Amino acid sequence: MNHLAEFPETTYTSKQFSSYNRLSVAPNTPGWFANQDGDGTSSPGFEEDLGGGEYLICDVNGPGVILRMWQARDHVNPLMNGNIKAYIDNKLFYDGSATEFFKNPIITSVQNTGIDETLFQEAFVQGTMSFYFPIPFEKNCRIVWIGNPASAYFYHVLVRNYPKGTNVKTFSAEDLTDYKDEIVSVAQVLSDPKNNWQYSPQSQEVQASLIVDANQTEQILSLTGPAAIEKLTIKIDAANIEKALRQTVLRISFDGYPAGQVQSPVGDFFGSAPGINPMDTLPMIIEPDGTMTCRFLMPFKESCEIVIDNLGSQDVNLACSVSTVPYQWDEDKSMHFMARWRTDNDITAYPFNSPDELGLEDMSYLLAQGKGLYVGSAVMLYNPAPVPIVQGSWWGEGDEKIFIDDDTFPSIFGTGTEDYYGYAGSTRADAIISPYAGQSRNDGPVTRGFVSNYRWHISDPVLFREKLDFYIELMAVTEISNFYYARVAYYYARPGVIDDHVLISKDDVRYIERQPWMPVAGRGAENSIFYQAQDVITDANNIQLVSDNLWAGGQMLLWTPTVTGDKRTFDLNVTESGNYKIRITTANTPSSGIVSAYVDGTRLNFYEQAWKGNSVLTKDLFNPYRAASRTLHSPDIVLLNVGQHKVDIVYEGKSADSTGSDVGIDSLWLQKQ
Repeated sequence: MNHLAEFPETTYTSKQFSSYNRLSVAPNTPGWFANQDGDGTSSPGFEEDLGGGEYLICDVNGPGVILRMWQARDHVNPLMNGNIKAYIDNKLFYDGSATEFFKNPIITSVQNTGIDETLFQEAFVQGTMSFYFPIPFEKNCRIVWIGNPASAYFYHVLVRNYPKGTNVKTFSAEDLTDYKDEIVSVAQVLSDPKNNWQYSPQSQEVQASLIVDANQTEQILSLTGPAAIEKLTIKIDAANIEKALRQTVLRISFDGYPAGQVQSPVGDFFGSAPGINPMDTLPMIIEPDGTMTCRFLMPFKESCEIVIDNLGSQDVNLACSVSTVPYQWDEDKSMHFMARWRTDNDITAYPFNSPDELGLEDMSYLLAQGKGLYVGSAVMLYNPAPVPIVQGSWWGEGDEKIFIDDDTFPSIFGTGTEDYYGYAGSTRADAIISPYAGQSRNDGPVTRGFVSNYRWHISDPVLFREKLDFYIELMAVTEISNFYYARVAYYYARPGVIDDHVLISKDDVRYIERQPWMPVAGRGAENSIFYQAQDVITDANNIQLVSDNLWAGGQMLLWTPTVTGDKRTFDLNVTESGNYKIRITTANTPSSGIVSAYVDGTRLNFYEQAWKGNSVLTKDLFNPYRAASRTLHSPDIVLLNVGQHKVDIVYEGKSADSTGSDVGIDSLWLQKQ
């Protein structure tokens, strides 16, 4: 990653070819927020309809490299059907399944090298379906999709284009053998960044521990250059740790920069908030005990000051460790590291189908003028939507739009916020941690509550020579009020850059608490009846109520079974006969066990993941680090007549990694079909 701190001698342009809706043609014109990017019911966008069922994804002339490819998937399977013909330097490079192409177009070549295929897949196929292995070409690259566009899905192909005459060696299968040792070394780091990252043997560590009183500012360290920080570690302790992580602001000023190139709440700076959300990524690590580490190289010519502003009302204990390495500042290439945080509090997220696109907006991450490299984004939000299913609570339909230099239309135009952050289909409720992109927190049920996503542009930094304007649309599926949207933009910049950063105020870092809520039978949950578990349980032995606004009505029923096969019965009163689907909203925690369920004595199937795909008879409720609300969806349609019906939840044993046998039930609900 250290090369990111110097402006490249050989410049390049970045271009993402994606299925974005071609009705978007110019900012602030009709269609700018058009949302149909290809979902199996609407056709995705292509560069050109070539006729005969062939569609052009990209046609790039000159030397370059494919940096990243991504395809949509549901809970289990990739969705980019059809076939691909890909040409590199006018030669057929790939001819076959589009799904396999986007997943890994060189896997057959890998299998012939002796490289561990599992290691390769873990390292270079990240998140759900992001392929990150570079494929260089000397002359050109052309990718054609073949199939029926009415049933095709979203896609991305990110390409770097070098100036004409740049010496680039075209990819060949032999490269995998020739560079096998290097590939394996990189793969090992990506598969376990925390343990396999190599720090400089010249590194020198400086430590500081102090108490930062409420509403006070303290300098942690003052360093003399030239040097570079290669590792910054911070751990905070306070009476309310989540509040402290948001209201304790980190400022780092290199070479006398007045307000600091880095200004961000401590927790947000490390790419995951609120609270402690463990993750192991290439530049950022958060450990379960709250130790947070940044490995972006931070060079400086003369000085570096690290300051903490405690904008909260509680004292904070802070421990900081900084490791520096020798660095020779280059007047022509060296850049400062920048991290710019901003938030929009208590706003409304409008739906994608708002009449005349009313209320939809591009949320700015960074507007910068100068020279630099954009290297990462993180978003931390609070979504209070009360509909407990994704069709009514999803917040992330908005596309990324990145204008580079003299762009009048974005060079990088995406297909959805979750697609940019490396997953797909709005449906991944659980944590997704990979070296470059992922989701470290999602409270639930489905996509409500606190959510935190990150994306590191380590192998695909976005270079700008004059300016960069980075936006992501805020676009939901229903109107959501009292929405909170914070984000961090990470970039390197040559001295003299200016950007739109506004100094962080106390109001910006106000403590956001979960608000009381009850499930609503809105979009996607029409004709639903909700039953609070504590209101319909028949046996309260070994039962307690846990109070927290994570749970509907502010309470969750916690049952602690003593033996496998123990059960609890819930009586549901049905007032209208009909066919129903049954769902159970549960607490997934570090101490949760495994359960099954029966309706009137008939065992229920549950989807293995979310609400599609394979079915299973038991569900493991274990979640490793924090309590989360998750809904068990059954594919079964059950005929229920008017009257009382019994739902039995059975304890099937302890999860392998769980610390206990807890079964938490928030609510049960019936949806008439």
